[in-house]
Amino acid sequence: MTLSPRPAGTARSWVVVVAAGVAAGLQVWKVPPAVPFLRHDLSLSLVQAGTLLGIVQLAGMLGGLAVSLLAELIGERRCLSGGLVLLCLGSAAGGFAWSAAPLLVSRAVEGAGFILVAVTGPGLIRRTSPPGRLTTAMGFWGAYQGISTFAGLVVGALVLQVVSWRVWWWGMAVLALTPLPWVLAPGAARRGGRAARCG
Repeated sequence: MTLSPRPAGTARSWVVVVAAGVAAGLQVWKVPPAVPFLRHDLSLSLVQAGTLLGIVQLAGMLGGLAVSLLAELIGERRCLSGGLVLLCLGSAAGGFAWSAAPLLVSRAVEGAGFILVAVTGPGLIRRTSPPGRLTTAMGFWGAYQGISTFAGLVVGALVLQVVSWRVWWWGMAVLALTPLPWVLAPGAARRGGRAARCG
């Protein structure tokens, strides 16, 4: 089926998806600069600190297929939005953790949110990028982990010299929601649905 002309504004929709990916990646890489503070405040062992770093990747290993099936049922945009909300809730809850156990649970929630964003992002970029820009858009998506790794490590190290790790967690919770208004924008939703029907 021939695709109908893309509405105005679609050319920038993929940027929102990449921004969501960077926001999600930052939730992974906010931990390494904070490990010394977490070990001091919560008496974490080295094993627990390592689990904090790896639990998000574990969620990706276990949940990738399930998320892809969920996206087929409810739509990629809803999955992406839900992932951002889970990232926000997990990070916000982690800021209130008083021991290793609740912090690990909050990281598991963040892991679920991360995999929702990571799995659905490429499909959304393919649907929303204009003709001739798909390669560029996918290139930016391929770089989102590198961008978030650099920003998480460098910015985190600087911020944690000024504020506590709890404030860092809460700030990351707010950041996770930043792309959400654009993801949920009525025009974006219509564009995504039209692209899905035409595809």
